[in-house]
Amino acid sequence: MEITLKESKNLVDDIWEYQFSRPKALQFDAGDYVEVGLGESGRRWLTIASAPTDNKLTFITKISDKRSDFKQSLSSLAPGSTATISPAIGNFNLPPADSRSLLWVAGGIGITPYLSMLRWLDTKPHRQPQIDLLYAAKPRQHIYLKEVESSAATVVAQNQRTTLHDIQQLAADKQPLIYLSGPEPLCKQLWQQLLNSGLNNTDIKLDYFEGYDTL
Repeated sequence: MEITLKESKNLVDDIWEYQFSRPKALQFDAGDYVEVGLGESGRRWLTIASAPTDNKLTFITKISDKRSDFKQSLSSLAPGSTATISPAIGNFNLPPADSRSLLWVAGGIGITPYLSMLRWLDTKPHRQPQIDLLYAAKPRQHIYLKEVESSAATVVAQNQRTTLHDIQQLAADKQPLIYLSGPEPLCKQLWQQLLNSGLNNTDIKLDYFEGYDTL
């Protein structure tokens, strides 16, 4: 499927947001991702930050000084330029019912799938899950903090790396379904620590952004 760039903007430091047109054929759930193709520069999986009800596709990514061919091409795109995307896939999604509280752990731009979920929930007044968010990022890089603070029940924003103790403090007595999204090493480490602490694999949803710096 072909998509057309509508706008790109620098959110802060090396974090950029790209807004594309949305093909009518594309269907997705909040938290899903697609493979974006830029011709000979290659393809890359990116999580959708916009809600399934939006008429645009929003992606958030880092454009560092050491750019891959893909990132170099992406950073050079002008409005009106085209790219291709695969059908959306993923299993990092909201549960079908709001019978259990949710604890979202985000590292850096791992906030992206949660933005999609919150934006979708804003259009569904009958869906009101209890959401706590633990959001770790480098100084100045808590993107869309005001938006998530207005939607989540509790938001803990910190600059240091998230630990098992941080999660356990926020989860105390709630027995939430825990979501992990961010740099791959961080998410896998926290996932293993949570399992070692006695949680079942069904109590945890794991996502990660491969290739990004750890906090």
